[in-house]
Amino acid sequence: MRVRYFIISTLLNELESSDIVKNVILENDPDFITSSLQTMITSNALCSPIGKCLATVLIKIYKENQSWWFELWVPQTIDLLSIESLNDSNILKNVQLYLLISIFKKNSTIFHTFVSKYVVPINNTQLLLLLLKIGQDLGIEQEPFHKSQLISLQNLEKLLLQDKYKLDAFELLTTSVKKSRLIQPYIYKILQKNIYVFFMDFNVASRNYFHSSFKRFLYRIRDSSCALHRTAVKLKKASNKFPEEQRFNMEQVENGKKFIEFCIQFIKFQLLPNSQYQRVFLAMKILMDLIESGVDNTVPVKYLASKQKSVDWPYSISLFDDTLVRLVCDNLVNNYDDVREISLKICLVILSTPKCNLIRMDLLLDKGLKMLHYYTSSETGAQLVKLVFLIHQKQQPKKNVSLINLLLNDLSMGLKLVDKSFDDILESPVNGTFTALALITPVLDFDEKNSHDDAPNPKEFVSQCLANIGYIWEIVLEILCHDSFQNDISDKYRDIQDNQLIVSFAFRSIKESSFLLENLIKYAPLTDEQLISVGDLLIEQLTTIRHSGAFQAVAPTFVACCDKTMAQIPEQVRAWVLSNVTSLESKSQAITRRSGGLPFLISAMLSSEKTDGRPLLKFTFEKLLEISQVPIVEHEDRLDLPQVNAFNCIKALFVESRLSDTCIDFSCPLLKLCLNNFNSPIWAMRNCSIMLFAALQNKLFGKLGRNTNARLFFSKYKSIREILLEKLENSINNIEITGCDGGNNSESVESLFLVLTIISRLKKTPGYTGLDDFKDLIVKCLSNNNWKIREMAARALCSVVVASDCEDLVKFLFLKELGEFPLASQNRLHGILLVVKEFLNNGYSIKPLLILKFTPTLFYINQCPTTCKIFIELITELSNFDNVNITLPFVSQWFVAHYNITDLNGSLQLLLKSVIEYLLKFETDRERLQDVLLLGLHSTSFEVQFSTLDYINNSSMGRETIERIKPRLLEIFENNQNWTYLRSRVLFSLQEIKIALNPEILFSILQNEDESDDLKCNALQSLGGFVKDWDKEYWALINIYSKDKVELPFRLACVHSLKNYYESNKSELCLFYITEFLFDDDEDIRSFASSILSEVLDVDSDIPIVLAKKFFEKNKDCMFLIARDIIEKYLKPLTFNISKATDNFNDELFAAEEDNIVRNVPELLNIMLYAKSNIINNAESKKLLDAKADQLTEQLSKTRIDDSILGWGSDPELFKNISILLILTYNSDKLRYIEIKKSLEKHNCGYIVDSLNLSKV
Repeated sequence: MRVRYFIISTLLNELESSDIVKNVILENDPDFITSSLQTMITSNALCSPIGKCLATVLIKIYKENQSWWFELWVPQTIDLLSIESLNDSNILKNVQLYLLISIFKKNSTIFHTFVSKYVVPINNTQLLLLLLKIGQDLGIEQEPFHKSQLISLQNLEKLLLQDKYKLDAFELLTTSVKKSRLIQPYIYKILQKNIYVFFMDFNVASRNYFHSSFKRFLYRIRDSSCALHRTAVKLKKASNKFPEEQRFNMEQVENGKKFIEFCIQFIKFQLLPNSQYQRVFLAMKILMDLIESGVDNTVPVKYLASKQKSVDWPYSISLFDDTLVRLVCDNLVNNYDDVREISLKICLVILSTPKCNLIRMDLLLDKGLKMLHYYTSSETGAQLVKLVFLIHQKQQPKKNVSLINLLLNDLSMGLKLVDKSFDDILESPVNGTFTALALITPVLDFDEKNSHDDAPNPKEFVSQCLANIGYIWEIVLEILCHDSFQNDISDKYRDIQDNQLIVSFAFRSIKESSFLLENLIKYAPLTDEQLISVGDLLIEQLTTIRHSGAFQAVAPTFVACCDKTMAQIPEQVRAWVLSNVTSLESKSQAITRRSGGLPFLISAMLSSEKTDGRPLLKFTFEKLLEISQVPIVEHEDRLDLPQVNAFNCIKALFVESRLSDTCIDFSCPLLKLCLNNFNSPIWAMRNCSIMLFAALQNKLFGKLGRNTNARLFFSKYKSIREILLEKLENSINNIEITGCDGGNNSESVESLFLVLTIISRLKKTPGYTGLDDFKDLIVKCLSNNNWKIREMAARALCSVVVASDCEDLVKFLFLKELGEFPLASQNRLHGILLVVKEFLNNGYSIKPLLILKFTPTLFYINQCPTTCKIFIELITELSNFDNVNITLPFVSQWFVAHYNITDLNGSLQLLLKSVIEYLLKFETDRERLQDVLLLGLHSTSFEVQFSTLDYINNSSMGRETIERIKPRLLEIFENNQNWTYLRSRVLFSLQEIKIALNPEILFSILQNEDESDDLKCNALQSLGGFVKDWDKEYWALINIYSKDKVELPFRLACVHSLKNYYESNKSELCLFYITEFLFDDDEDIRSFASSILSEVLDVDSDIPIVLAKKFFEKNKDCMFLIARDIIEKYLKPLTFNISKATDNFNDELFAAEEDNIVRNVPELLNIMLYAKSNIINNAESKKLLDAKADQLTEQLSKTRIDDSILGWGSDPELFKNISILLILTYNSDKLRYIEIKKSLEKHNCGYIVDSLNLSKV
């Protein structure tokens, strides 16, 4: 087919006439275009030739103003690019790249007609955006929104507020092929108004995409401003020509400048202490883009992006003021690594500008050194030390000598103190100092030629670090190398009550010391003796450590050690490999799980080998194979078997990515090894054989669910086919000889698992006969006594049969294998039914009548519930309303006879579940359907009842049906003796079908502590639809269950309850509560609340913050609700403990996460107070506000310490509380606001006021 399209394209390119298209191609094959488009959608391999061919054909016959030409291909293309298809990015890209772009390049009229006549009328937003982007990229329509040419500006702005389209809409607004093109002023206004939606995005890919788009727009602003400024200057020089044009150009340049100034202020607000990660990191990246763009001419050239160095902006904007510098420095101690890293980079830029005096290095160093000694802040403290070190290295290198000495001395003293007594480990952790040394190691100059008195001594630094690393290992060795340290503490640690503290100290110390050691190996010039000593230390650690986290921390260090040792002293790596392989052959009484660290050690050593052919790897592999094949003597299974260790080492080598290309050559012997040990009488051998086989399978076939072409597989691994066939024959013959699969021949059955698994991962292709020899053998496995063997044989049979032969095979199995007495062997029947099920699951076509006619025999009189269940599942899938009469009577009669059975047989219970699902699906008579529902609800099987309730919940039933089943539903719900979960499910169904309930019953459930959470959640959810407006008891419950600390199911039930309440009472209070769930910590709750408000407010957006803004804009008369909520939730709890914030160090092992990390309180308050003044207007609330203001000013007057970088004003809790007070006083009492502002500025904390930017809200 590829050749066909290639020939057509070639011929048409050579011929000038278009007659061949009409007279030959389209007349002989009228469906040529439609069928080609369909193939293009379904086949990625043919997309390129088909797309190019179709484009050539259509362009060849194109003539202007002929509608038939568009009708020939446009409707079909649009149909194929449906919403479902657009979900596949590959299809979208292929059609765009190979077809549409080629055609649109021919004539811009084609593009405009395609969009305006065929796409715009069908309201397919995603397709419209795609086409507009193509037109924009091709330069056909640079601004399709200008004067509403193809899309109105109003609609495009609405798309910015929809999560699905916001990125495409942003690109459409900001992109231009000609970067120096004028940017319309309204674009800046739209972006300033709506850019906030991108900073609330929790999707990483979406944020990264926006960042890239914004960066391109930033450079477009530069190019456009330069072009406009250049033109204005030229006109002015040329006798001041066209003054109006000059003035216009300079106004547009000023618009670009104002937009960048807006972005800077906007970034400040995103960087507030306690802001969400996604806000902070995106804002930091955009700030870095502004730095690299050169818009601030005080930034040194070395920090600019390469493409910016040759272009100057027509103006300069100072990026850094006191507030922004403060916010960037505060984020040096952010909880997230990537935020800390980018903050450090920006700080280095600031320190290279005239604003460097805003950062006091002495304060940073003092703060960093203090933070090193606290578990929760040690990493951030190390980051501060690194920043100070980097600055000193450039400006005052002598200070770094004293800094390093300080760190080394502090570490030595800490280790001695801990070694002497573990009583003080909480007050003297050493992991922070190890981290600080590790971070400064990569930037140290280890070149002895550059050594001088003002620089640290490299040799002394390395030797002291290595000594301390060895020292900490001696201290924590006993802790980390004990299997159950917390349960069996030695006398040395007996006096320490907190076992977790001991283990945490040991783990963190070894983790950070390994980090330091890794950097020393990578960056420091270690001597041969030092490198060997380090390697021996790491080998000791990896072979003795029992703490999983500590092992994972040491592992990368050993990989780095092996790489450097192989480059520096390769013979030492070979010695380590030989030593460890030799140690495998020794037997030990200490059996370790999965051979401890030996597999990793050997794989790390061999991964460092760079010699062509990898001789050391091949030698090791052969040695391991030899060890693994040594026969095991009786009673040896009590020892740590060398064979088991060899298996685990082979597996580790096979899964190591750096060794995969070489290891793949050993696939055949490894497969044979697995086959031979899969039936070992020793469990450890069987277990490691299975793990090795799983690794081998993943390497040969890829992830689960992916199959490989059988012809290619057996061609690549030539001896595997014979191995599999031989093992399959031998296993089946052994089972047939004994007549069973138990006892001494269980190994034959177990071997079948491996063989059938491999065959099931193969895919037969037409014409290939290599799998035919397996077919009859697999059919025999369908009668095996082992359920799993039958199941796997069914899967394997699908692999050896092509789709066209499956129906013939089914006929053979039913007519020949089952014969006249199909129920004679339930195992055989089960296996055959599984085959049919697998065929259907794989999309193979089978005539329904072939199976349905067996219903009386295989279902109605069949006494085996297992085979009956599979059969009912098959006929459920094969039946339709045309042939259901063949099976429905038999199934109905059976269910009537068995629905109330009391047998506890699990298989029978599942059969009943499948039967009622069949009946509910195909029963069309209303009265009989009602009977089925009642029988299901009266059944003694919970599975049947649940399936019935699922049907009630998900189907549209008439009122008559509902009234008939209502008494039974109420009976189940009101009977307290019934299972609580069943009552919960019934309660949910009652709500779904709108059955009124007594609110008192629901209140009693919620107040009963003995009721289950499921029942309480459904009671709360249902309650909203039945209580009267302003029921105090109801709102009290909502207040209780809507709190952030309440578990997720109850909070979600609250939203459902509020939705039901609104539908019953249309209450504004209800909507107000729902808006609070827009900022819940759970994504599902935010999404559900968004969907409710989007519908109620008639706002076409699913972004929570957008809906919150729309609600408060549209509901300006809910002042009392807003005031009450603000007072209760935000004003009353305010406290201002400046002394505590001054020394805000935490002695805990781990930093506690807040109940809600999504809600941004300052932003939420600004939204709530939008266009509302004097929200706190009654005497009592005004008195409370004054009291809080007095409390803050009193605290400020008493404090003797002014705020500074990382000072008390940076404390997240204190910052949030001061922000709340500032926002509320700005809204309700400007004089108090000014008073607080002056007090803050007096104590050098005015950055809080500036970052909130209240005058712009």
